[in-house]
Amino acid sequence: MSAEAAAGAGEPVLDVRELAKLYPLTRGIVVRRQIGSVRAVDTVSFTLRKGETLGIVGESGCGKSTVAKMLVGLEKPTGGRILYRGDDITRLSGRALKAVRRNIQMVFQDPYTSLNPRMTVGDIIGDVVGLNPEYVNRYPHQFSGGQRQRIGIARGLALRPEIIVADEPVSALDVSVQAQVVNLLERLQDEFDLSYVFIAHDLSVVRHISDRVAVMYLGRFAETGTEDEIYGHPTHPYTQALLSAVPVPDPGARTRRERILLTGDVPSPADPPSGCRFRTRCWKARERCALEVPALAVPEGFEQVTGPARHASACHFAEERQVVPED
Repeated sequence: MSAEAAAGAGEPVLDVRELAKLYPLTRGIVVRRQIGSVRAVDTVSFTLRKGETLGIVGESGCGKSTVAKMLVGLEKPTGGRILYRGDDITRLSGRALKAVRRNIQMVFQDPYTSLNPRMTVGDIIGDVVGLNPEYVNRYPHQFSGGQRQRIGIARGLALRPEIIVADEPVSALDVSVQAQVVNLLERLQDEFDLSYVFIAHDLSVVRHISDRVAVMYLGRFAETGTEDEIYGHPTHPYTQALLSAVPVPDPGARTRRERILLTGDVPSPADPPSGCRFRTRCWKARERCALEVPALAVPEGFEQVTGPARHASACHFAEERQVVPED
């Protein structure tokens, strides 16, 4: 979908505001006391429109899956709000939560553990997607990984939801099967006018299926924009580093592209750096980066810019051209 088409997508169906999740760190065996907390998700905000796919991408441990679990009520947020069609569903439980789950379903990462091994396909779902109807009396262990994931997708669609939260739905599958499942998701989206929150660490898959993309680092969004904005004009150093590692099939383009090698490890979410969380690995980092938390907004100097270069980035120096660090 083009930037213009994405901007003119359907009405908002999901509005996430300042979402946060903290897990307590405790010490002791007999008497346990809290000694700190892990900020798995820290003030994440986004809007999902009808018929749109929002891709959330980032390294393992950045908080993507925690966001997914909070959206479907498997985890309770520590702070923030989740609005479904204007109604606050953040603290729902019991029957009220079950009613919302009819409209917001989840497709899990591992097709080998997300299905009940004691139930046949016919028990798990009422309508088989992309499978031979003769398989209805078979059990999950009798299917391949790709077939199991199709069963998982069919289970998610059984109640005719409006939103599908897909948490790494193809990461456990072979590349050829990944393409089949992604194509199936796109066909189902067109057929049922579904909205997707598609979570993955594979930038190529996210680019193929997403209308808008949010790049996540250590619990926060580093950059958000349309597919063309993020992949064609990345402004955050972390996004630039991620994209520089994506395999390129053209040998000529591969030799012309500069690879950005980040130094150091990802900081602990229990003790994140002050200011910008990426500053300890960033070649653009300056004193301001340690003192001020960068807002996720259009960079200074980009107010009058039009086109793909103008999108939100949580970097104090996003307007500067990319400078590759020396080895």
